[in-house]
Amino acid sequence: PQGFSPNGDEWNNTFRIEGLNLSSRQVAELNIINGAGTVVFTTTNRDGKEWVDWDGKNNKGIELPDGTYYYLLKLTSLDKSVRKKSGFIELKRH
Repeated sequence: PQGFSPNGDEWNNTFRIEGLNLSSRQVAELNIINGAGTVVFTTTNRDGKEWVDWDGKNNKGIELPDGTYYYLLKLTSLDKSVRKKSGFIELKRH
């Protein structure tokens, strides 16, 4: 998606990556970065951790301001091949 609106209306409240295979056959890592270049949210299924879709809050649970954020997605398969994807996402609560 190009944007999401975590405003509690039950529609489009998380940044969810469709088609992401979170099986034990692949490790996924997602970093969300603000405009200043600071990582504000991370999630992974590495080492049995539970993947969490981004809900517009930082890793401490504090709501982030509306704006453009950047994502870096890294997928590593069992054979150690790596695929990377990056882009931007608009966060708007209105």
